[in-house]
Amino acid sequence: MAGETQDPPGKMEREEVHADTIEVAVLVLDGGVSNKVTKDRSNLTP
Repeated sequence: MAGETQDPPGKMEREEVHADTIEVAVLVLDGGVSNKVTKDRSNLTP
């Protein structure tokens, strides 16, 4: 915990971005993104 306080602010920002990337990866693994793409394609189909 003490080490985190000594880290520069820039490092925390990078960790936040990394966390977002992990969330996106989890969505892909869960098939959420795939389902989204499939729905968009079905909407494009007349």
